[in-house]
Amino acid sequence: MEGTPPALGARKALVLRAVVHDYIRTGEPVGSGAVASRPGIEVSPATVRSEMSSLEELGFLTQPHTSAGRIPTDLGYRFYVDHLPRPPGLSSPQRQEIEWFFQEAPPEVEELARRTAVLLSRITRYGAITEPPHAHHVFIGGVANIAREEAFERRETLTRLFEALEEEDALLGMLRAVSAQRGVVVRIGRENPLRALREASLVVAPYRVDGEPAGTVAVLGPTRMAYPVAMAAADAVARRLSGTIEALAG
Repeated sequence: MEGTPPALGARKALVLRAVVHDYIRTGEPVGSGAVASRPGIEVSPATVRSEMSSLEELGFLTQPHTSAGRIPTDLGYRFYVDHLPRPPGLSSPQRQEIEWFFQEAPPEVEELARRTAVLLSRITRYGAITEPPHAHHVFIGGVANIAREEAFERRETLTRLFEALEEEDALLGMLRAVSAQRGVVVRIGRENPLRALREASLVVAPYRVDGEPAGTVAVLGPTRMAYPVAMAAADAVARRLSGTIEALAG
């Protein structure tokens, strides 16, 4: 992480969360009127506008030149992620899909890891990466999801992402460095050590086999990511992958 976001007052925090939530949902810059109309805000658009200006000065929001609305910066997303309810939840169909997948898991660990990447990409609708246990390669799922992601507006962003995915050594090094921490880790934009991922977000969940670190699963998408879903899916899949590999090993 590039630094801890400064503390915010309750109203600024509420406004910031509303802006991030709406921007993730719509992809459009968020205006003060839209925020003021949300349940729980209970202040005028003028007051919201003042708070948004302050948040911009603090580095949490930015204003596109062509719009009166604002969008989150990496720092804004970081605040949002750090203040999500723990743990974020999955929908019942998403949980069921994970359950069915691991009930019918293939007996070969490599094939299991490959299919797990496809599962994770299907649930989140982003790219996904799995590292088989104690291996020196990765499997990539959901490349088509990355290619059609509208939040990656610039062609060179996609080109750099695809090039990074082909550099397995660098990708593995990054995943292992991130997964040295316990639990789900989120790297947003410029927090990513690989320059090619500076306009993307990475959600990494390590998994263990017999109590020892064995590999990682990760979700790769734009900074305008549905973080609760990505975090919950990575965590749930990592846990089930760990248990399934242990069961296969007997």
